[in-house]
Amino acid sequence: MTTDTAHQVLRLSVVGMHCGACEKLVSMNASKIDGVVSVSADAHAGEVIVELDQEVSIDELTGAVIDAGFTPGDPFVTAESDSPSTATVEPAQGADSDKAPMDMDMDMDMDMDMDMDMDDMAAEEAEIARLDTLPDPEPIPEDHDLAEATFAVGGMTCASCVAVIEKTLAKTPGVTLGVVNLATERLAATYDPEIITDATIVDLVSKLGYTATPMAVAAPHGDTGKVTLVLTGMHCASCSGLIEKVLNKLDGVKKASVNLAMETGTVEFDPTVVGVDEIISAIKGAGYGATVKVEAAAGVASGADAQREAQAKAYADEKRMFIFSLAISIPLLLIAMIPPFMDEVPLRLAEFMAATLGGAWAPMQLGKYLMFLLAAPVQFIAGARFYKGAWGALKQRTGNMDTLIAIGTSAAFFYSVAATFVPSLVMEPVFYETSALLITFVLLGKLLEARAKGRTSDAIKALMGLAAKTARVVRG
Repeated sequence: MTTDTAHQVLRLSVVGMHCGACEKLVSMNASKIDGVVSVSADAHAGEVIVELDQEVSIDELTGAVIDAGFTPGDPFVTAESDSPSTATVEPAQGADSDKAPMDMDMDMDMDMDMDMDMDDMAAEEAEIARLDTLPDPEPIPEDHDLAEATFAVGGMTCASCVAVIEKTLAKTPGVTLGVVNLATERLAATYDPEIITDATIVDLVSKLGYTATPMAVAAPHGDTGKVTLVLTGMHCASCSGLIEKVLNKLDGVKKASVNLAMETGTVEFDPTVVGVDEIISAIKGAGYGATVKVEAAAGVASGADAQREAQAKAYADEKRMFIFSLAISIPLLLIAMIPPFMDEVPLRLAEFMAATLGGAWAPMQLGKYLMFLLAAPVQFIAGARFYKGAWGALKQRTGNMDTLIAIGTSAAFFYSVAATFVPSLVMEPVFYETSALLITFVLLGKLLEARAKGRTSDAIKALMGLAAKTARVVRG
């Protein structure tokens, strides 16, 4: 099937477009076809409007859509007209009968409602098309030192967005590598600082319709890199000391300092020996959380406060785990210590087991089994963080509060396990409720602590914000 008019407008159905970057990819591919005068894509409507000035095969248009990573609709051509300015768009053969004719002036109005201004989109599409036609950049001289930088990228919604950014950087002189991770919204770039700077990379990404904020810029080989991390999970000076000890033992780390009140850590390191990912992994291995703190660009307010987000997430986790532990600990407390339940629950359970499975069941022993089943999730799910923190401290041959909690609750729990399952100890009392309630109360304390830290951090930031941004020095 081919078109046969000198000037023709086709409305095409395209499945899979989600954002402005998807529109750009389809438009860029379709505009390469001889005879295509203009292309207008609308991701929201799932349509592409193509203006032709000569005969063009529908197979070529289909191939352009497929090459861009999307699926042609069924039917692919939903409407066509003979004039881009005055003619009425008639439904193409095979189009749905309920699609009413639409004047092309309405198409122009629809295009104005797109998420992106068409003038800006056209300029960006032209820039991408220009880069696509350029040859690969000249190789960087071997005697030049390379730098690495990580950027937080916002606005990406699909793999097409990743492709647009990576393709643009691949055609940029001075950039040897640009890798985008859609899941983490990170861009890792390797470049020659003598040719291009990280600020230029930010500008390039911004021109494509996304936001880019430098996160951690590694200095040229032989120099010192510096990164600020947002830390979670600390609750005392031993925690901050443990993190500093872990980091200072890493090869390539020159200096590490942790601020317990601000829940941040600053690390100076040799980027040729150790990377930011290895630093974060070491902190997580010690039982704490760490993310790179994104600093606001100069003169621009930070749209996403990474530290506040990390604190909010930590508070939500603390709250969820406390509710889980409390919901199990309350019935455990009732069965273990409240007289009406101490006798009634095991007795009713013994009667149920006898009626269901037959035989005689000892109410006291069944009560121990029931308490074990209730206490185990609290000990090993809600209390897993304490074992992890204690293990991290043990590897560093030191101790912290997690060590104390893990030892105390384990003593009560495992003694109770022995009194439940070891025949010679079955007459001994159990203390399942002790371990469960200890963990629950500690989690309550951590929940209150997380909320207080968030408020303290906000107050400190507000105080720091009162500092003068500029100063005038009068000499003489």
